[in-house]
Amino acid sequence: VSTQSTGTQIDSADTLGIKKMSASRYNLRTSFARRRAIAGRNNAKGLISGQIYRTLLKRNSVWITTIVAVTFLFETYSSRITDGLWSWINKGRLWPDVQKHIQVLEAKKKEEEGEE
Repeated sequence: VSTQSTGTQIDSADTLGIKKMSASRYNLRTSFARRRAIAGRNNAKGLISGQIYRTLLKRNSVWITTIVAVTFLFETYSSRITDGLWSWINKGRLWPDVQKHIQVLEAKKKEEEGEE
């Protein structure tokens, strides 16, 4: 194996025009990629989105479970919110409110019938 001035190693594969990269250049490239990946993980935005991805989205089974859980929670809380809003808007016109009023009127009617 001979070395040229460019820093690449040449062996019998060079006869076909294929050159191998030297070990130092390979290490430089991989260490740069490692540093870049670590910098991305240390970034707050990258950390949060990466953590969400690794926790909830990476595997299909966890992804489907997440969809089902979020759908269930959304349906439950949206139902509670809309029921509360409906009750607040129609206060005094719903059966629980009217039922109390009717019971009071029936009690007065019985008292009047008892007095006669």
